[in-house]
Amino acid sequence: IQPRCPHFGNCGGCHYQHLAYSEQVRIKEGILRDQLQRLAGLPNPPVRPIVPAPEPWNYRNTIQFSLAEDGRLGFQRAGSHAVIPISECHLPEASLNHLWPALDIGAESGISRLELRQGAEEDALVLLEGEHTPDLNLELPVSVVHRTPEQEFVLAGNDYLMMEVLGRPFKVSAGSFFQVNTAQAGAMVTYLQSLLPLNLNSTLLDIYCGVGLFSAFFTGSVQRCIGVELSPSACLDYVDN
Repeated sequence: IQPRCPHFGNCGGCHYQHLAYSEQVRIKEGILRDQLQRLAGLPNPPVRPIVPAPEPWNYRNTIQFSLAEDGRLGFQRAGSHAVIPISECHLPEASLNHLWPALDIGAESGISRLELRQGAEEDALVLLEGEHTPDLNLELPVSVVHRTPEQEFVLAGNDYLMMEVLGRPFKVSAGSFFQVNTAQAGAMVTYLQSLLPLNLNSTLLDIYCGVGLFSAFFTGSVQRCIGVELSPSACLDYVDN
């Protein structure tokens, strides 16, 4: 099909825009099956059909940009560190797509990368990464956090957002991972609720638990829940959640 984005082919972000979404799902399922056969040595892996996302566009609650030499926002070219400035992107949620074009960072800011995240109540957080604290005038109703290799500074608002999955709120700090597709995060929880044979004698091991998305929905069904996570900020969020 005709790719929706004019940057497709130069930008390294999207790989399948030239295929209809139903075909993308079929191919990704084949890739998973092939890797389980070829790398894991499973001759007939029990791969169930992929659950398609309800919306293949404007679904991301988080997006990361690199900065070109002139300060414009962009993405790295596939297989390269070269930054391709962009004028549009069809992956972020609509509110983020209104926000990022309004960011004027500047070539002399010292910022190398920035991340935007959309919360549950139209709140947004901008995470700036660079060695020196920038002198920015972001006259926008957003939280702003600056991260250096040593520490983080809150320049405006809070250092976290509240996300929501299936009606349940989650505190997610600037440095913590959260599922970027909120609708599919809910679909994964619902799928596991129908599948896992849990009871009050069970011990649940949540590997790479992040801020506790899955643990939060299952702790009431088990005797003991153990989360394993490397990120300090995610561990603190896990306790809160």
